[in-house]
Amino acid sequence: MSFLSAIAAALRSASMHEQCSMTNQYAVSADIPTVSEEREFDSLKYQRYADHIVITGFIPIHKDHFEIPSKIEGLPVTEIGEKAFASALVKGVSIPESVVTIGARAFERSGLSSVTIPRSVRSIGRAAFHECSALSKVILPDSLQEIGEDVFSQCESLYSITLPNGLAVIPRHAFADDPNLQEVILPDSVTEIGNGAFNRCKCLEIIRFPDTLQTIGVLAFFLCESLKEITIPASVTAIKSCAFDGCSALSAITFENPDCEIFDAGKTISNGCRNRIDYFNGTIYGYAGSTAQAYAEKYGYKFVCKR
Repeated sequence: MSFLSAIAAALRSASMHEQCSMTNQYAVSADIPTVSEEREFDSLKYQRYADHIVITGFIPIHKDHFEIPSKIEGLPVTEIGEKAFASALVKGVSIPESVVTIGARAFERSGLSSVTIPRSVRSIGRAAFHECSALSKVILPDSLQEIGEDVFSQCESLYSITLPNGLAVIPRHAFADDPNLQEVILPDSVTEIGNGAFNRCKCLEIIRFPDTLQTIGVLAFFLCESLKEITIPASVTAIKSCAFDGCSALSAITFENPDCEIFDAGKTISNGCRNRIDYFNGTIYGYAGSTAQAYAEKYGYKFVCKR
């Protein structure tokens, strides 16, 4: 072989090696799940992945109750997808223990009257049960770690709810505009009540804040007109703007943390409004020299020292 031929052969070999490397670089891994076109099974629409099934829709049927299977095509049903049962008229749905995730707006405006979330579920998406007007009973498992914004908002038949241990954040508007919600049981794991979380829950009378709570958000209890007495535990470091604005029945609020940051506005705590000026004619309890005392004195609210 001539010198020039040897060089040409070497260049061809290098080029082939480079092309193989590029092919391997962009090859699709066998580990990446592949998704099927939407299919149908027993009034359900779904998509099949390599190792699981996602429910994507519901075909209307003349039944009050529907049972979601734990498996389809031999694969576990792990997710109820976005808007899967939105506006469905069924009163009850049995969710299997294979389900890990309930997607955004999954049951929005549906006819559900009760729902039991199985212990396999870790997260419930935004507005998943928003505006379920007949929903009166909800059972949540201790496995639940996250709920989305507006998750149970505008559920006019919901009277009470117990939130599970392990839940850290009550997100924005989670229970907003639930006009008949009277009692909320918060777990000892909650650290934050988000903005407007219980906004306009006009019948809310009973709520106990756990010793893990750190922040109460903007408008968190705005227009909660049935709250009478509240104790803010020592763990709470911040109360945001309008957190307890318009709580017309509120007669007493106690601060256990002398250094709690209270947003500097009269309507952060108020039970009335006169000439467009918010006021509080109840009693604020706290420690001498505390931020609660400073807040009360600035806005002319009655303050009583704790002993």
